[in-house]
Formats: sequence, structure tokens, C-alpha cells
Amino acid sequence: MSWYAGHPLTQFDGGPYANQNCTPTAGAMAADQATGGRIRRTGSTMRALIPRSQEQNPATPGWSIVDLDTAMAKLGIPFTTAYGHTWTELVTLHVAGHGIVMSGDSDQFTSGCSAAFDGDHATYLPAAPADAEGLWRLGDPICHDPARWTYQSPSAIRRYMEKFGRRLFGTTNPQKISFGYTAVVPQLEEDNPMLPITDATPHTLDIAPGKQLYDLNGTPLVKVSVAQPDIYSPFTSGVYYAVRVVTAGIPQLLLVKRVDATDVRPYSGFSQGDVEIAVAANEAKWERWVATHP
Repeated sequence: MSWYAGHPLTQFDGGPYANQNCTPTAGAMAADQATGGRIRRTGSTMRALIPRSQEQNPATPGWSIVDLDTAMAKLGIPFTTAYGHTWTELVTLHVAGHGIVMSGDSDQFTSGCSAAFDGDHATYLPAAPADAEGLWRLGDPICHDPARWTYQSPSAIRRYMEKFGRRLFGTTNPQKISFGYTAVVPQLEEDNPMLPITDATPHTLDIAPGKQLYDLNGTPLVKVSVAQPDIYSPFTSGVYYAVRVVTAGIPQLLLVKRVDATDVRPYSGFSQGDVEIAVAANEAKWERWVATHP
């Protein structure tokens, strides 16, 4: 098993606040990883979720962790603010597989993209194992041309966070720091990225609010918020129906448990176009898995 890797992003995406978008960009990386790639945004499109007048402090150019929490709620992504927590708590969450958006002072980094920038800066600590040298993968929004992962030692990341924490909370023992974190990132089975298709007969069906939807490998992703009538199901995977739904404005091919579907009936309007859409969605899921499991 391994965590869905997600994608590195740069804050310099051409948006109007690109120079100040480190927190929204770190949040966009967190949203991508936390949803297994279901929700992909840039820093600028993340920031657009909240009007400037509704930010915690509109007078400042950047976002706070509280602003990011508001944006995550609008996307339906579980996110917890950890304002005043400690390094030990962060390490526990990281090891458990949570994605973490961190606030710190980047003058503590002597390598990587932020080595050339000294100031308050947000970064993303993805759920990922340490590399062979014990370094942690880091999503640094300053990295650009291209956006890429960088790697920092845990001690450097701790210094980066605790220096910022001393300015926020004063010197405390243990030192308080500021971050936010997602739910545990979805895991993918390396030898089984998709559940097998057991019946290619198409159906239409209804899904009631509150029912769980799953990725094509059976990982829980999101619950249905409003009734979904007449949903197209191109095939069956064991105890699941595949369903074509729209979540957060994005068409998705997901799974629902057969026991949670109602009014299941044969699909009478089957066409080659439906076949092509279903196949394309499956291929996209497969390509995404391959790209994140070199």
C-alpha cells in the first residue's frame, strides 16, 4: 500500500495575487492529495473561493490557516486547524498519513526553492515516506519553472515552524506552532489500482443523500450531499455499482455500494458514446495511478 502522491504546484500561476498565494497553493496541494486527485485546483482558483472582504484579515496580502479552513469547507474537504499545537503532534499526524499545511519563516531553509526567500511562508507537507537520506518531501509554492517537490530535513522544517511560532505565541515549552491538516490521505494498492469489472451490463439508479461514494479501488472519497436520481452506471464491480456523478463541478466515475443504490433498472439508452465516456474515465484513473507509482 502507498499514499496517493498528489502533484506539486507553484503559486506563480498568473493569478492576481500570485505573489501572496503561498497558503492557497499549499491548500490546493492538500486538496489534491486528500481527495485522491478528485479535486484539482491552483492557488488562484483556491483563493477565489473566498471574497477578499471575508478573509480573516483583508488588510494583509496573504491567507491565514483559518482562511484555508473556510475554503476547504466550501470544497467539502475535512480540514482541521492546529493553531498552537506542537512539533510532536505534527510528527504524529505526518507519520499517520495526514497532509499538513504549515506556516513558518523560510529563512530557516538553506537549500531548496525557499533558500533564496526570507519571510513568512506556507508550505505543504504531503503524506509520503522519507527518502533514503531521511529527508521529507515538501510542496513549496515558491518552486516554479517547473513546479516540483523539494526535500528538507525534519530539523530544518521544525526550525522553520518554531521560529514563526515564537512570533505568534512567544517562547513556550514545548514551542507552539501553527498548521492545519487533512484527513488521512487515500491509500492505493500497488497491485490492484482498480476493482475488477464483474458485469458490464449498464443500469440507471438513484442514490440518497448521505450515502458513501468510493474511488475505483474502493477507497472512501465523499458522501452524497443531495439526492442523485437517474444516475448512469456503466458496469458493476462486485459489491459496487460504478456511477457517473458530478462532484464539486467535476464529472467523476466513482463507486457506490449496491446496497446503497435504489430503483436500479436496466439502462435503455445505451450508446457507443456512453461506452467511450466510461472507458475514457477508467483510462484516466489508470493513468493517474501509473503516474504516481513509478
